Amino acid sequence: MTETRAAPRWVGRPLKRVEDPRLLRGRGQFIEDLAPLPHIHHAALLRSPHAHARIVHLDTAAARTGRGVVAVLTGRDIVASLSPLPVGVPRVSQG
Repeated sequence: MTETRAAPRWVGRPLKRVEDPRLLRGRGQFIEDLAPLPHIHHAALLRSPHAHARIVHLDTAAARTGRGVVAVLTGRDIVASLSPLPVGVPRVSQG
């Protein structure tokens, strides 16, 4: 027997996009706009091109030898940290 869950209240409804006014007025701030900080690195994510695919092996050896590579992490390495992975983080004003 499968458990059925009610869809979240926002599914199928228009949502007010809170980021639009600031982006449309040219007031958006992005990581590339900030001065570099020590020990801050870029990240790249590689996703499977196949929906619902089960990855059974991932050879990360070549990636680890790349110039400037600090770490190579797989899903197995970070699964405990995901709940879920955030897409964006709002800027908090300090005043």
